[in-house]
Amino acid sequence: MSSNYIMEDYGRKLLDSVPKNGVLLTEGDMPSLTARYMRYSENYRVDVDVVDQELIGFPWFKEMHKHNYKHYIFPYDREIYFKDVLARKGENYPFSYNFKDVFDVHLNAGVPLYIYPFMKHSDLEW
Repeated sequence: MSSNYIMEDYGRKLLDSVPKNGVLLTEGDMPSLTARYMRYSENYRVDVDVVDQELIGFPWFKEMHKHNYKHYIFPYDREIYFKDVLARKGENYPFSYNFKDVFDVHLNAGVPLYIYPFMKHSDLEW
């Protein structure tokens, strides 16, 4: 058994940075997988929803993962809103959420939304 707890500590610190009943938006394998492992496998901070920014733009994501989230709010029904896009581009076409829509829907609902790593100035959409 290893005495190396670097990733476990990292996952705990990510989740501990989010207030109770908040949402942690992650990007990249290391923060996403580490936080999700701690949340779902170790049952650590089960009040926090861990959402991967890089995956929420795919059409299959909402249907596959909506049951995992208690607090993350999808800003609109992509399946209806982008029906035309899906018809033209195909089922696996990734669409993007506008970050302002995601932020606004959580702000209006009073749900704390934390982003890791920080958003770059040029990140207008996912």
